[in-house]
Amino acid sequence: MMKKIIEFNLVFFLTVFALMFFACDNGVTPGGDGTITVTGGKPAGAAVDAPTLSSNTHNSITINAVVAPANGQTVEYAKNTTGSAPAEGWQDGLVFGSLTPSTGYYIFARSKENASFYAGPASAALTVTTDAAPGVGKSAGAAVAAPTLASKTHNSITIKAVPLPGNGQTVEYAKNTTGSAPAEGWQDGLVFGSLTPLTGYYIFARSKENASFYAGPASAALTVSTNAVPYYTVTFNSNGGSAVSSKTGIPSDTTISAPAVPAKAGYACVFAGWYDAGLVNKFNFTTPITGNLTLYAKWEPYAIGATGPGGGKIFYRNEAGFTVEGLGTCRYLEAAPANITVTLVWAPVGSPVYSNITGAAGTAIGTGRKNAAAILAAATPGEAATQAPAAYACSIYGTGTPTEGKWFLPSKDELNELYKNKRDLGIPDSGFYWSSSQGYSGTAWLQNFVDGVQNYGGKVGAGNVRAIRAF
Repeated sequence: MMKKIIEFNLVFFLTVFALMFFACDNGVTPGGDGTITVTGGKPAGAAVDAPTLSSNTHNSITINAVVAPANGQTVEYAKNTTGSAPAEGWQDGLVFGSLTPSTGYYIFARSKENASFYAGPASAALTVTTDAAPGVGKSAGAAVAAPTLASKTHNSITIKAVPLPGNGQTVEYAKNTTGSAPAEGWQDGLVFGSLTPLTGYYIFARSKENASFYAGPASAALTVSTNAVPYYTVTFNSNGGSAVSSKTGIPSDTTISAPAVPAKAGYACVFAGWYDAGLVNKFNFTTPITGNLTLYAKWEPYAIGATGPGGGKIFYRNEAGFTVEGLGTCRYLEAAPANITVTLVWAPVGSPVYSNITGAAGTAIGTGRKNAAAILAAATPGEAATQAPAAYACSIYGTGTPTEGKWFLPSKDELNELYKNKRDLGIPDSGFYWSSSQGYSGTAWLQNFVDGVQNYGGKVGAGNVRAIRAF
């Protein structure tokens, strides 16, 4: 019985060993738990270009990334001190550090192994020699001339470039408030800024350290005192608007606040800001003042639908202007932002305003104010609210008391402009609106705001009322 067990175990062991050998030889991986994973063979990885040098120091080499192949592999890199690629030490990074100064290195690239491809062949080598260690084998730096002054202000000094020495060194500069050159703060630039007004400074030059030479000795000093803080004036040209006072005594490099907004009559009467002389670049009042400055007011016309000076909405504009009795030449009509809250009659039967009245027949743009004044004048003194409700409600708009024609009932043509621009004013497409233009006996012009049709209507009919003003 024991012999059969031993024979069975031996056969089992040899069978498993043969399967494992077959698996390993054919891309099949046996797992630690006895499972077998079939992976199949992988193609060879793609070839890539040799790396190129980005920079190097005495103890590091930085390369440029090599273009990855199109098959989805990434690129990895390795170094060696011989011309053959190493078997280990491949990395994704582009920097090789902790190197030996003055030593030659060979840098290789290859496509990196992934689930689909083996690692590719090593590229041709990039050969690089690290720099010498700092301070080793360098010569003393060259002496250079003292810097000379180019210009200065209250907070800056600009020098002229010092001639370069003939050994390949460049020149750097530094400042101090004492006559000795500083140990730190050397710079390549020729401008020293953020200085203190009325302060003496010493400016030095020296040849700059490089791989072959130490920094040279500091030159003799250029002695310069900064200027006092200048003060400037900002002048405001209102371009036809009300006068704006200049701002004087402004310390350099400080800011100013914007002045009060000027006012201007005419078509272009909306203040758009302060600009340069060409009215192209708007001045930003957070900009420090560094010299005398003149700013110019820019004016623009009101847009249809814009809020007017009376708090209403602009619905008509005319650059050439139109005449309004009592106001002269006007260029805009402005409508109240909402209708009078209730519908009103033009005049009730029995009112002296119900009959034909003198002076209220105007229909053109500019005649509404005159019509409204004639309507109110025809009413019995103190009775306009009941005898001419539509015109009276417009005259007291916004104040509760008559305002001498500031707001009025529009004429027939003025009302039509209101209808044409109703979308910009948010007026709904509904209802009839009264004009101040009288028709024949007992009638006046009104307009349907659904289709825009204008017609006569009996003065006793109730209609919507929207006050307007001209300026």
